[in-house]
Amino acid sequence: MDAVVQWCRGASFSEICKLTDQFEGSLIRVFRRLGELLRQMASAAKVIGNAELKEKFEKAS
Repeated sequence: MDAVVQWCRGASFSEICKLTDQFEGSLIRVFRRLGELLRQMASAAKVIGNAELKEKFEKAS
């Protein structure tokens, strides 16, 4: 969780790698999946007509 927060705050990948014992490839996979999840959530918010929530998800992705 801390690695994701630091990534969102703009930390370098090498700094993030020092925060966890996970393999670098695993971190990249998590970040990519999180981005895809946020895009899907934005699409779902659009379908239900919640523009405010859609914007939040888009901003986060």
